[in-house]
Amino acid sequence: MNLEYNSLREPLIIPEYGRHVQKLVEYAITIKDDEQRQIFVDMIINMMYQILPSARPSKEVAERLWNHIMRIADYKLEVAPPEDIVIVTKEKRQKAHQLKYPKTDPKYKHYGYHVQQLIEKASTLDDPEKREAFANAIGSYMKMAARTWSHEQNVNDEIIKNDLRAISNKRLDLSDDASLDYLGNIQHVQHRKKQHKALSPSQQHAGKNKNRKRNHKRKYTN
Repeated sequence: MNLEYNSLREPLIIPEYGRHVQKLVEYAITIKDDEQRQIFVDMIINMMYQILPSARPSKEVAERLWNHIMRIADYKLEVAPPEDIVIVTKEKRQKAHQLKYPKTDPKYKHYGYHVQQLIEKASTLDDPEKREAFANAIGSYMKMAARTWSHEQNVNDEIIKNDLRAISNKRLDLSDDASLDYLGNIQHVQHRKKQHKALSPSQQHAGKNKNRKRNHKRKYTN
């Protein structure tokens, strides 16, 4: 008994249709009678529809299947697709360009790639005041990102400032007394507002009365 191993088989052109469809297409190329070849290819197209049950019959799906079957046949299949189907030739079909992944230092990946872009932008500013304000906003965002990454509320500002200095190659340097809690405070306020909206009208009313009593008590105790 001769066993056929995957390592000895021809590679699949479009794996989603499986090896049986590819073998049927290869056989269709060898059919000499034009009419029989056309009927056989139409049957393969119907089979491809069944392999993709989520694909509803439409011009777009039919065009995709006919282009796929031509690709599997290496465009050696002499058949007549439906009149409204456009077959993209092998020469016109462009290979997708490989995407270049951004090169980032893994030591600072928890801040995100966009932070490094912002730092590069801030480093090119000529106005010292604008550069410092931009750097402060970036540092505040870095602190918020570090909190999200580490799931800790207490993040050392000195570490953030040192990282900002290192990523910018010492082009951005925040003072020791610079506060990095601006975005964190905004996030906290937004979180409180979301919590308040999630309460029922009676709970919101009870909370307002509680705040009024607290403010009234402070007014007469001070």
